[in-house]
Amino acid sequence: MTAAYLSIASPEAHSVIQANLRREVRDNDPGMLRKFAIAARAVPTDSDALAVYRSLESARQFVGQLAAVKIVLLTEAILALGIPVHTTLRRFSYSSSSDRP
Repeated sequence: MTAAYLSIASPEAHSVIQANLRREVRDNDPGMLRKFAIAARAVPTDSDALAVYRSLESARQFVGQLAAVKIVLLTEAILALGIPVHTTLRRFSYSSSSDRP
């Protein structure tokens, strides 16, 4: 969401993204996810973090090089549709070879 905010120039888009960020902070989305993981006994370990580090770093680099509109579309697809992140990134990278890292 931060990348989308920084890459958008229109005041209207900034307004929408700010509202979304405020909602995420107000509703404490990361805290809710953490509580769910703890209750499900699914808290990631150091081994888990190391196992996904390369893939996660590749995804971060890919998203960092996308055009502003594509960052917003990607974010919305992940949040609104609940699509797994890796699937979304794979589809995005195939549909837009000019944005591939």
